[in-house]
Amino acid sequence: MSMNRMGIAAGLVCVLLCGTGRADNIDDLMEKIRQYTDAENYPKALEEVTWLRKEIQTLNTGAITTMLPAKLGEFGGGDAKVESVMGMTSVQKPYTKGRETVNLNLTQMGSGGMGGIAGLGAMAAMMGNSQNAVRILGFTARIQAQGNTSKLTVFLDGATLELRINRAKTGLALKTLAEQLPLKELNTYMRGQK
Repeated sequence: MSMNRMGIAAGLVCVLLCGTGRADNIDDLMEKIRQYTDAENYPKALEEVTWLRKEIQTLNTGAITTMLPAKLGEFGGGDAKVESVMGMTSVQKPYTKGRETVNLNLTQMGSGGMGGIAGLGAMAAMMGNSQNAVRILGFTARIQAQGNTSKLTVFLDGATLELRINRAKTGLALKTLAEQLPLKELNTYMRGQK
């Protein structure tokens, strides 16, 4: 077996072993990849790897979504929405109480150095106006207010979690809500240390 085929096979085995589930579709895709690789049809094998990545991404975002609480304080959670673009995945979930809505947006930066963006954000939060920087469950966070909108951004390892509400000067209330989120569990999962 050539080094290229061994590398592809080893990477795919790691993906499966590190994944959160073994759906039948993943097994089918793995078999197609193996067949195309054995036949040295690398363009088709890479095409199937793309589909395999999408399947695993669906499992990943499903796992993240299930970690988000059904309620956040007195706010009831709505349906989560997932978007993936250029290696970044965003999970958005609204929490509503009466006419008020707190929007949660968790952005997973992906691999390839993009996770460093969250680290740079945390560093900027600490170096900026120190009154806006807070600690939440051991993570650096930043409270911001613009017009009638308040937002709190928590900097995880390779991800950011943002809470936003259309009400002025409610940053500390958002901090109280953020303290109810499973930040450590989310951070551990997204680092691949589940």
